[in-house]
Amino acid sequence: KQWYQRRVAITAGESSEMRLIFLLSVVFSVAECRTCNCAQHSSHVSNGTDESVEWFNDFLVNLYEINSDSIWQMLVDTVDTKVADVLPGFIKSLTLEHFNLKDIPGIDLVTHSVTDVTCDDARFKRYTVDFDISVDNPGVLAAFRTVLVLGISAGITLEEVQLNGILRVEILMSSELNFPAIQNMKITFLDRPKVEFEVELGDTIGMGAFGIEDWLHNLVEDALQEKLVYPGMFFMDMSGVNTTTAMIDNNPNLHPAVLSANITVTPINVTQPRTSLEGWVDFGDDETRKVMLASGLANHQFDIFLENFRYSTARVRVIERSIITDSTWFDLIVEIPTELRSDSLKTTHTKVYTDGRSSWNVTVDIWTMLLPPIETITTDGVPTLVPSLYTQTNCSAGDNGVLYIKLHGAANLTLGDHDSDMDPYVYIMLDGKKVGETERKRENKNPDYKYEFETLLRSTGKRLSDHVIEFVVYDWDRWSSDDLVGKARVVVDPSLRVNEEITVFKYAKDVGKLYVTILFRPVPFF
Repeated sequence: KQWYQRRVAITAGESSEMRLIFLLSVVFSVAECRTCNCAQHSSHVSNGTDESVEWFNDFLVNLYEINSDSIWQMLVDTVDTKVADVLPGFIKSLTLEHFNLKDIPGIDLVTHSVTDVTCDDARFKRYTVDFDISVDNPGVLAAFRTVLVLGISAGITLEEVQLNGILRVEILMSSELNFPAIQNMKITFLDRPKVEFEVELGDTIGMGAFGIEDWLHNLVEDALQEKLVYPGMFFMDMSGVNTTTAMIDNNPNLHPAVLSANITVTPINVTQPRTSLEGWVDFGDDETRKVMLASGLANHQFDIFLENFRYSTARVRVIERSIITDSTWFDLIVEIPTELRSDSLKTTHTKVYTDGRSSWNVTVDIWTMLLPPIETITTDGVPTLVPSLYTQTNCSAGDNGVLYIKLHGAANLTLGDHDSDMDPYVYIMLDGKKVGETERKRENKNPDYKYEFETLLRSTGKRLSDHVIEFVVYDWDRWSSDDLVGKARVVVDPSLRVNEEITVFKYAKDVGKLYVTILFRPVPFF
């Protein structure tokens, strides 16, 4: 702590970039020291102490001070954009006037884990630190000026902030950069943080009657979910001469993580076989997933996308169905943030079920993994995927995983010998089954779609190259069946395709171009 305080004082006169580099190095040095005897740098969680809280709060204050101008502008832009989309009818305008991290006394609990993984690509190394943060502070976080449609103007402040969540800080190092070799830094939440605060309205009479407090609570919660819950993040690019910052939105078409549950039921001592067992996995609003299990001996795999961390738990059950009453053999609540931070991708849960005459062993293997952000760099004109420490998928290979597809748009689409306008849309097929469909673009031969999605790919014995993506282009017709414009095929492989041009054919004739990004990310437990 004393060394840190001296260094802060010494570096006060340095450039903001050098001061930032020092602060970042302190975070990972201190955290690593607190995971003593971790020669292999494996994940390890240590309890927070007063000293760790003190230096981390001081780090936050200094980090904010160094980047206050860029953070302020980013917050203003974010608030203006978010407010413009959701401004209720009774509010004419809402403007952020003040934000100051130093008004918050500090975070009162920090625990952390440190992981150091070198992927196959030796140019990069990632360091991450996870913080369980618990904020309970009486300070003023932000002040707004609002104008109602009636012309009433008043100030609004957000105070008494309480926030709990798992915060991840990540640094990407590159051997191709000069000292200190930091490519970028990301800050994101691994769960949807729980946040409470007080809204203090101005002295204007009747302000509370407009429901501004509830609206602001919803606005803050939605903004946190959209901007700072993985894969949304605060991003700092330090690879150039100057440090740049940005907020990366939580893309609703992508998924931050995946969960697999493998249910196995094996007989121990069975006098009466069962024929009506079901495995159930519930997550959020998803319908209960049911699978009939074989009598007395069963094994089934459930693969589930975890969407936006809106829900922190999943439920796994084995149920025996009966006309009279159902019997629950196994019931497990999976705490997703806990599973994601465990030292292993896999955790195993077992239970012996008996009805007094027969007994069975129920085993449930749970795999959870954060999917890496789609982050690319271009070297000598060739785009490559940057390895990610959010998961080690990029350090492994396989034929099972997550397939990401983005259709950017099309160019020079033609329909036979006709030169009339078109209303094109595209079906996206995987192995003959439709997995996506774009919107229709009216009177446009060069449509811009920006359509993207992900799908789980479990090969079940197939090689990766046995899978085929087909883009089927149609021209919408009001008075008759839609006309087929043509098709384009892509064989799935491990290579990264970024905005790649592919040709649409009809009867071996070139009828236009599509521009696609395709990325396959192997998942080791599929």
